Amino acid sequence: MLRRAIKAACAPKTARVLLLVGCVATIFLLLVSSRRYTASIFVEQQSLNHRTLSPKVVIGIFSVPWNRQRRDLIRQTIMSCPTIVNQKHRSDPDIIFRFIFGLDALGGVPADLHEEQRLYRDILVLNIRENMNQGKTWRFFHEAPEHFPKSQFIVKADDDSIIRPTTFWSALKEVNASNNGKRIYWGRLMNSEYEGVKFRYAGGMAEVLSADLVRWIRDSTIPEEYKNGHEDFMVGFWLRKGAMAVNYAHSWDFHDYKGDNQREIRNTSIVIHNVDPPEWMALWDISGC
Repeated sequence: MLRRAIKAACAPKTARVLLLVGCVATIFLLLVSSRRYTASIFVEQQSLNHRTLSPKVVIGIFSVPWNRQRRDLIRQTIMSCPTIVNQKHRSDPDIIFRFIFGLDALGGVPADLHEEQRLYRDILVLNIRENMNQGKTWRFFHEAPEHFPKSQFIVKADDDSIIRPTTFWSALKEVNASNNGKRIYWGRLMNSEYEGVKFRYAGGMAEVLSADLVRWIRDSTIPEEYKNGHEDFMVGFWLRKGAMAVNYAHSWDFHDYKGDNQREIRNTSIVIHNVDPPEWMALWDISGC
């Protein structure tokens, strides 16, 4: 009798709990589905927008949603240089900058980025969850030929790097000419070894790859197989593992403001890395475009 009474008393509560759990699960699935649908529209639209451009160089600045201050500093300084502004409305500018993001944990585009994209149209969201060393760099190079099929160079850079556009463009033209525009891998090169393979890689402050190498990254199975790991390190490993005949171009003018690769800022400095927001404007006044 007691057992039947307890069962009868608890049954309605159990049913309510199950109903509540079912409702929560349904709402969650609808939310995820909605965010993914919204993300697919966002990604498709940005792809259409980018394919109308034919920039010679695309500089992808890796960022995360909460680093808005850094992005605004870059917009106010680097992206306001005459080299960039004077070509803003051309369909074939020399250089364009894009801030590179992954999807959020639910597979959607963070809400703040929708508004930022509406204001500036300088955001590219990759079809991968946001991360640092679990494939974001591979995905960027993998997607770049689709978004920018006519670009000659694709650059992966950090959002704490001051890139001097005029100096960068002038130096790149020299590097390009001296290597016949083929299989160029330019940056601050370092030596390393992984799985018994010795190789050179460009530091992640700014890695410059010619379009033929980027297409190889898209088409080869090696980069996806080895997509996890220190992102700059792995790019060099991919190219060596694939036995690519790379034209390596080293420059000391890609350097840290503070850190292991620290160097004094000079007229020839191209990329100044590891710059925090409080230091940015003072250093920009010194370095400039």
